[in-house]
Amino acid sequence: MKSVDELFALNPSGDKNELSSYLEDYSLFYPEENIDVIYDKYKEYQNWWMAKFGDRDPKYVGKNDQLRQIIDFLKDGMMRQDFVLPKTSRDYYYFGDMKHKEMAELYEEFKKANNLCT
Repeated sequence: MKSVDELFALNPSGDKNELSSYLEDYSLFYPEENIDVIYDKYKEYQNWWMAKFGDRDPKYVGKNDQLRQIIDFLKDGMMRQDFVLPKTSRDYYYFGDMKHKEMAELYEEFKKANNLCT
């Protein structure tokens, strides 16, 4: 099971104590969404956001498109959204029906197997 520290490490902006207390309140209303589920969903959102906006200068990213903090991610109900970029015909040719999460996991395994660090 993931900890609040691991979740906070994904996006260390904001206050960790505030996040911790918000998660306690959030778990009362949504008991099925524990920290592991929130971690996986936020990681999926981060991967989607990086694929869409990448290393673009923040001043060129719209106000509504800025990377959200974890608390805002939960408050805005983004936990129930799917974060998938549309696939092009080239993507189907190279990767088939593989989802972005599966591709990210394979990439991490590849980096570990080949001792690549980023």
